[in-house]
Amino acid sequence: MQPGRYVPTVSRGTIMAVTAIQVKGAAQTGQAVDIPETGEVQIRLTVDTSAGDLAGVVTRNGVPQPAAVVMLVQHDGWETFGGYRYDQSDGDGSFTLRAVPRGQYFLFAFDDGEPADYDDPEIIRKWLATAQVVTVTGEPGQTATVEVQSAANRLK
Repeated sequence: MQPGRYVPTVSRGTIMAVTAIQVKGAAQTGQAVDIPETGEVQIRLTVDTSAGDLAGVVTRNGVPQPAAVVMLVQHDGWETFGGYRYDQSDGDGSFTLRAVPRGQYFLFAFDDGEPADYDDPEIIRKWLATAQVVTVTGEPGQTATVEVQSAANRLK
């Protein structure tokens, strides 16, 4: 494996929710693991097989919004790097976030940028006051509607 920063995933046909990571021989920041150039690295992952999908629609004043960045952030531990989930809304404003562990989250939708633009706790902090709080139950068919926010001047 090449050295670098990785966010480990587990799949069984579809990606499963990783709920805990234990690492020996490498640095860990949240769910990200920094693989060094040399040495043995051991990674132990815990997954939640009861995690469910969260589908929904991004709107602006009740009108579906395509191409919005949709972001789901853990309510407790929102500052943990690598724990954010993203999607981009389709032409009809729809999105699906797969294999989300049960719990409470902040849900955002942004009208500009790429997911990497938001993958920083200091950027997330600026949005918390306007976030929508959702509880993911793991039950099939769970949906949410989220109002898109303007990213102008907030990514700086």
